[in-house]
Amino acid sequence: MMRAFELLAVGAVVVGGAALALALRCRDDAPPVEPAPACPELAAYSPDVANKPIAELEHALLSVMSPAMVRDQLAMIRSKLDQYRPEKRECMYRAMLLGMAPMPGSPIARWGIERPSGELEELYLRIETDPPRSEADRRRVLGFVDSAVGTIAGSVADEHEWWRREYLGIVITCQASQRELATLGAKRPRPQDCPNDW
Repeated sequence: MMRAFELLAVGAVVVGGAALALALRCRDDAPPVEPAPACPELAAYSPDVANKPIAELEHALLSVMSPAMVRDQLAMIRSKLDQYRPEKRECMYRAMLLGMAPMPGSPIARWGIERPSGELEELYLRIETDPPRSEADRRRVLGFVDSAVGTIAGSVADEHEWWRREYLGIVITCQASQRELATLGAKRPRPQDCPNDW
């Protein structure tokens, strides 16, 4: 009886040793485990986008919303950061900014929003339109733009300039010929939301 017990014990040692050796060999051959990213919320973005300066990410919001809207949105998302650990807050702020801003080349952003409104006005007066428009007709449209912008933006300077860029960008992309649109580098053909009375 003792002999059988001794044989079982020896067998267990041998099997256990073999298993340990196999485990050690597998561990040596296995690729190293990558550490978890510090900010997994940014994993979906390329590094050059995820690592942009915060100020640049905030500025990108101006391609889709006016300065007053941007200020309100930034205040709102900053107020939510207190619920995260201090070391996690920048990561979450970046993730929220990237979730709100359009990616480069996105058709969501209006064409011309980065150009001064004076430059857009001069451009509108000289481009080829389809159908052709007289200078008098174009100046009538510019008057309509200024009236609409004054109603929306009031006397707030940065709001007034942003909305003027927005409207002039719409006017140009709605009225420019397809050849002009290609020359201007507009990312999409004539928008679907062009006003009928312009």
